[in-house]
Amino acid sequence: MFRSVMFAAGFLTAYSVGANADTPLTVQSILGRTLESDHVKNAHIYADGTLDGVFNGITYAGHWFLNDGQYCRELTRGLVSKPACLDVAPIKDSAGHLVAVEFQAPGVRTRFDLN
Repeated sequence: MFRSVMFAAGFLTAYSVGANADTPLTVQSILGRTLESDHVKNAHIYADGTLDGVFNGITYAGHWFLNDGQYCRELTRGLVSKPACLDVAPIKDSAGHLVAVEFQAPGVRTRFDLN
């Protein structure tokens, strides 16, 4: 639960992590797709720079952008957070299809399945 809370509710400060070279390509490949975890449902990252979802029954929305090869997001409605920047790593099945992504910050990794 703690890992999902960190993602959905937001980090209080933006983290600087060693940029994952896959982050921009991975973000591009999940635009408009549904992301879900144990606590986050019906989450989306859109090409227009907006995002939304539901965390433990609370609908949230905000915006995202890429900065120095990292995915950064700020929640502005429902749940509010300052900008947080994370690496996004792809998780693929044995056939090479993207089935999930992992948002990574120092000491925290949160997996979201793609539906």
